[in-house]
Amino acid sequence: MQSERFSQSARSAVTGSPIRPPLLALLTLSGCAVALILSALGDSLGSFDAGRWYRAGNWSMVLAQAMWNGTQVGLLALLLCLWLADRGWYRVALALTAAALLPFAIYLHSPGAWAMTGHLVITCLSVLLRRPAAVTFTIGDPVQQRSGTLCSLELLALICNLLCSMYNFTPSQNLLPYWASIFAAVESFTGFTAGQAAIAETLYSAGLGGVQFPSTITIGVQANALGALIYVGIWSILPFVYVLYFGALAMLARHSPGTGLQRVICALCIVHFLFLTDIVDHRFGRGMGNPAGHLAHWAEVFAWRVAIILPIYQKLTSRHWLDGNGRLGYWLHHALLIWVAFFFVWEVALLDIPRFLSYILDFDFTPIRVFGYRPEILGYNGSLVLMVLLYGFALFALRTKDIFATSSGPNGQ
Repeated sequence: MQSERFSQSARSAVTGSPIRPPLLALLTLSGCAVALILSALGDSLGSFDAGRWYRAGNWSMVLAQAMWNGTQVGLLALLLCLWLADRGWYRVALALTAAALLPFAIYLHSPGAWAMTGHLVITCLSVLLRRPAAVTFTIGDPVQQRSGTLCSLELLALICNLLCSMYNFTPSQNLLPYWASIFAAVESFTGFTAGQAAIAETLYSAGLGGVQFPSTITIGVQANALGALIYVGIWSILPFVYVLYFGALAMLARHSPGTGLQRVICALCIVHFLFLTDIVDHRFGRGMGNPAGHLAHWAEVFAWRVAIILPIYQKLTSRHWLDGNGRLGYWLHHALLIWVAFFFVWEVALLDIPRFLSYILDFDFTPIRVFGYRPEILGYNGSLVLMVLLYGFALFALRTKDIFATSSGPNGQ
């Protein structure tokens, strides 16, 4: 009976709170100001000694970098709202300029970030002066509205999982579609020979001479240089994409049991991708090495698992695949129910939780093996490939939900 109730509610659209560009501009400007102030504090917030995975540094710069990531997400969200409220030529120019600057503005204390700061100030001031209309997002079946469609929810899910699969090209090198081999083939065909350290330094300096690459940023060894470049490019937009995705999942939480808990989890994941993701340091030219890097990485692992499990849970409990997809939906519903239960037990209960406890309590943990090895296809990287196939197939053959955007009136009224 409860599943029927949620199924009926899931057929109706869900609308979020209006987003007012002037308020978003103020928050973005404030975040940028806080980041700049933190970066100017030097060692006043304390410093840390070099460790195994990082060099000596200070907390002021680490926190400034974390705030800078949130500021970049805020800028991209503001540009999206501007585009939806009024697709004028200057909005297009601002968006294209931001896209060109992003790969060079990874670190707050780089020349690219200085240019991005100027772009951010210009964008925010233009919003405060012109006061564009507020934007409201709605998620519902495509037949409910015909205009203002941003994209389908399944397309957003496909983009998220595809980008994650691509940047995980090393741990998934033995899985379809073999991203590492594809990148290596492109390297060979194009004659791309740049080293990973040279790529990171060029992006940091924006090609300008006389710019010193900071010693506090560590660059790890990665045989596939093109893959490392793609990795950095993906991470210049991935936090923004996942903030959008978890925001959509928080809206859809009303259609399934545990609405409050779901929204708390989504909020935690959004906070991570706003402020904590650059505290993670994978040494591929992303993030700044610091003693909290491993703990921040565990927060990221939590977000990755939620991004896989929560949308399937929502579709199962709201009968999304069962309603309107015929016999195919019936079999897919039950197949995904079995798979997500297996994934939770195998990846989360038997691997992630023990590994996290071993990290916190400092004891040795041996991962579960099958016939002497841990098959990648059963774990997280295999699930990314499955999700890409699932959401790609859903776009063409299954019932989908669209994300609509509407302007609420002049000047956000």
